[in-house]
Amino acid sequence: MKLVMAQSLRVDVDTCITSRIELLRALQRRGWDVVLVAGIEHPTSACPSLPFRFIALRQVRIPLLRQLLNIIRVQWVLLRLVALERIDHVILDPTFFACGFPLDVAARLDLIRTRYTLDVRSGLFHRRKNRLAEALRAPLLRISIWYGRTILSGITTITDLLRDTLRDRYWVPAERVGVWHSGVSLTHFAPEGPRIDAPELRGKFVVLYHGTFGSDRGLPEAVAAMELLASNREIVLVLLGSGVEEPTLRALVRRRCLRSVHIAPAVPHAEVPRWIRACDVGLIPLADTEVMRSSSPLKLMEYLAMRKPVIVPRFEAFTQVLEGTRAGIFLDSISAEAIADAVQDAWKHRSDLPGRGAEGRRVVESRYTWDAQARRLEDYLSGLVR
Repeated sequence: MKLVMAQSLRVDVDTCITSRIELLRALQRRGWDVVLVAGIEHPTSACPSLPFRFIALRQVRIPLLRQLLNIIRVQWVLLRLVALERIDHVILDPTFFACGFPLDVAARLDLIRTRYTLDVRSGLFHRRKNRLAEALRAPLLRISIWYGRTILSGITTITDLLRDTLRDRYWVPAERVGVWHSGVSLTHFAPEGPRIDAPELRGKFVVLYHGTFGSDRGLPEAVAAMELLASNREIVLVLLGSGVEEPTLRALVRRRCLRSVHIAPAVPHAEVPRWIRACDVGLIPLADTEVMRSSSPLKLMEYLAMRKPVIVPRFEAFTQVLEGTRAGIFLDSISAEAIADAVQDAWKHRSDLPGRGAEGRRVVESRYTWDAQARRLEDYLSGLVR
């Protein structure tokens, strides 16, 4: 099988491209010939080293012009690939929903072998701060899903909640939606191996958050929770990453003189396991928003794969994964008090954490590896071909 995936993300900037790259790696291991078409932010930088074919979309600085040029380029790339190569499947994100025209119409009429699929993620709920951008985004999103429902061969997404949203709000029959979740590499995220040896972490009970410092990640509440736990000098919180909230978080730590909170700069994805091995429990205090509720965070799978219990909100995307295990410590609210109570509870029962973490490892081994997600997507795409 040969698949082309076209994404508006930038492989050298956007960390959320990781899931697509790992999925394509897994499909390639299963014998697929895969091509990724995506942006690259810095024209002078070398293209990332990927084990599959990558067609880079060079970016211009003007947003609307950049999007228009990307659409034209993707349209041309897809027409050329489908015409010259035996492409079985094309997966498009909503930005590029019409880039298959007119061959996607021919595919729906069974006139050609290629099948076109729309990939919809939690961006379904994103709201732009710029009023003009939001005024354009909302109707274009509806048009893209309508196009996927009526013209394209199928629609994929990453959580059951998103599938149900597509059904309830956009009238997409649930049986036409394929769901594949985030996954993890069990080899890369193995419990055994080197770990970060930082003086401030030695002999401590380490709570770790790694990822984007966004406004909807619950990180100010996590910092405030450490103030409530200040009397327990064994507990430290590590925030590993970067993002728009970083200045606010650093100022909060300084203002409250919190020596128990350590903010570490973002590291390449390959370095993340060394940090997870150094922690006792993972923390994912996502805010209660539609975007966060519908997400399938990579970090959840990564903590579980490395036998680390996780402190998480009681969202469907989390409870579905953690059901039947003791690997989850659930937050009923994203508040400093709730997070402090959860961390204190984990510390009190720290002797039980390795056993609880082992249950999480077994869950991802059975259902949430990248190979398992590749099989799910493969089964769905195969069903689109008569």
